[in-house]
Amino acid sequence: MIELQPVPESGVFELRGERLPTGWTELRLEIAGALASAPRLLVDDGAGFSDATALVLPQPRDGRVQTVVELPRTVRRLALDAGGASLGRLAARELGAVETALRLAVPVVKRRFAEPWTIPISALRLARLLVSGELRQRLAQKEMNEEPQLWYERWYARFGELTDADRAAIRADAARLAVGFSGAIGDVGRQLYFKQGEWKLYLDPTDELTEHALYLLAREIAEHPEADFVYGDEDSVDEQGRLYGPELKPDWNPDLFLSTNYISRAFASRVGPDPLQAKNVRHVPFVILHKHGKPAPPATKRVRWPLPSQPLVSLIIPTRNGRALLETCIESLRKVTGYRNYEILVVDNQSTDPSTLDYLAKLERVLRYPHPFNFSAINNFAVAQARGEVVGLLNNDLEFVDPGWLEEMLSHALRPEIGCVGAKLLYPDRTVQHAGVVIGIGGIADHIHKNLPENAPGYCGRARLTQNFSGVTAACMLVRRKTYLDVGGFDEGFAVAFNDVDFCLRVRERGLRNVWTPYATVIHHESKSRGSENTLPKWLRFRGEMARLKARWGNALLEDPAYNPNLTLDAKNVSLAWPPRVRKPWVARER
Repeated sequence: MIELQPVPESGVFELRGERLPTGWTELRLEIAGALASAPRLLVDDGAGFSDATALVLPQPRDGRVQTVVELPRTVRRLALDAGGASLGRLAARELGAVETALRLAVPVVKRRFAEPWTIPISALRLARLLVSGELRQRLAQKEMNEEPQLWYERWYARFGELTDADRAAIRADAARLAVGFSGAIGDVGRQLYFKQGEWKLYLDPTDELTEHALYLLAREIAEHPEADFVYGDEDSVDEQGRLYGPELKPDWNPDLFLSTNYISRAFASRVGPDPLQAKNVRHVPFVILHKHGKPAPPATKRVRWPLPSQPLVSLIIPTRNGRALLETCIESLRKVTGYRNYEILVVDNQSTDPSTLDYLAKLERVLRYPHPFNFSAINNFAVAQARGEVVGLLNNDLEFVDPGWLEEMLSHALRPEIGCVGAKLLYPDRTVQHAGVVIGIGGIADHIHKNLPENAPGYCGRARLTQNFSGVTAACMLVRRKTYLDVGGFDEGFAVAFNDVDFCLRVRERGLRNVWTPYATVIHHESKSRGSENTLPKWLRFRGEMARLKARWGNALLEDPAYNPNLTLDAKNVSLAWPPRVRKPWVARER
C-alpha cells in the first residue's frame, strides 16, 4: 500500500509519497464535506497537468471513494481536485492483471444477475472485449460517473481517425457530390463558403476541421436537399496536442438549444448561425471540429414559458395499502404546491389495510379499481373520469419539496408542440433517479445520469438543462388530456414495465416533442410500494413486456435522437461506445 499525502496547492491537492503508483491502481480516498463537482484525479505524465489526462472519479459514498484507475507508466505528479471538499487519508495499491480484471468484474457481474435478461448480450460483449484487449478499460469505465473523457484519445485513434482505405473511399464518393467548396479558413469574416456562398461555415481562427469534415457535411447536404442547417460533433486539443473533452451531441433538440448553444461552431448553414431560423436541421454524428485552446464553459439559461391560462390539472395517484407513502405524497403535495387549480384522483387498487382505508375515506375523490394490478389500465380508467384539461400521472411514493414543480411542468405541457413533460426525480439521498429516459440503454430504455449528485452537471451539462427526450418516466408526468386520449392512452399489454416508454414513443410519433425539466424537483422513494422484479412470475412478465416493446418499435430502440450513437447503451453513465453505432457513409456506399 502506498500512502499519499495531500498538499494544498492552487486550489487542488498535490499528492505526494515515497513514490507514485503507476499502471492499474486501486485508489482509496476519504473526502469530508459537500462537493461542488465530481472529484478529479489530475495526472502529469511528463507534459504537465491537462484536462486530456484528468480522470473523473466516482462520487463519495459515506465520505469514501474506492475505485480502480489506469495510470501511465510515466507518472511525474498526481493531484486531486476535490470540488471544494477537504481530504483525509489517501492510499494507493498497484494491481496485477488478474486482480484488476476480477476487481472490476465483480460489480458488473452483480448487476447482470440482478437483471438476468441482459446476461446473453453482455456475454457477447465480454468476449469481444477479451479479443480486442480492452476488457479492463471498459470495466473500469463502468465504475465512473461522467467519463466520456476516459480513454478518449485511444477511442478516437481507433474509431475517429481515417485509414488509407477510408480516404480512398471518401475520394471516390466525394466525386459524385454536387456540393462544391471554395474559399479558405481564415478569410475575412472567418467563413468558408460552399456553392458560391449558399452554405457557410462559421469558424474561429483556432478551429481545426477534421480531414473528412467537409465531405461529411457535403454528403449530408446532398443526401438531404431539404436541409438548411447541418452540424456535427467536436472535441478540444490541449497545448500538447492531445485530444480531450468530446462533445458528442444529440440530433436536433430545440429545447436543449434554448438552454445552451450545444451546437457551438461545428456547423454549416445557409440561413445564418441560428438553427432556430432553419426549417430542417440535420446532425452528422462524427467529430468534425477540433477546438484549440481552453474552451470557455458554455453559457446556460433557464427559459420560462408563460401560462396562457390556469387550467384544471387532474393529478392521478394509483395506490394499494401503504398509507405512510400515500399520506406523505398527498400531504406534501397539498402543503408545498404553489399552483392551486388541481384535483387529486386517488385510484385504490384493492387496498385491505384498515389504516389505509381510513385515510382514503377522508379524501375527496377516490376511484375504486377492483382488478389485478395493471398500471396502464389503472391510469386509463382514471383519465376517462378526470375533469382536467391536463392530467398528471404520479406515483404514490413521491414527496413534493419544490413549490414551483407543477407550474413549471404545466408551462411546458400547454405548449402546442409538446407532448409529455417529465420532472427531475431524486432519491431520498438527493442523488438523481430520473433526468430523462434514453431509448436503447440496457437493451430497451433507462434513465440517463442515474445516481449523480443532485446538482452535478452531467455530460455536457445536460443533467441541469431543460431538453427534449424520447421518453420521460410516468412516475411524475404531465400531458394534455386530449393528447393522452388521441394516442389511445397507455397500452394495457404493458401491465407494469415500459408502458411509459411505449406511450412517449407513440406521442413522439404524432410529431410532438417530449420534454424534461430540471426545474421541477420531486423526491421519489422508487418502487417501494411494488417491490423489485425478484420472483420468477415477475421476471417472466417483465420478459414478455420487453419482447412486446421490441416487436413494436424494432430498430427505433437503438436509434434515440436525444442520444449520440458514439455513446454507450451498456450503462447509464454516458460513457463512450466501444464500438460506436455510427454508420460510416463512405463504407455503406461501397457496399
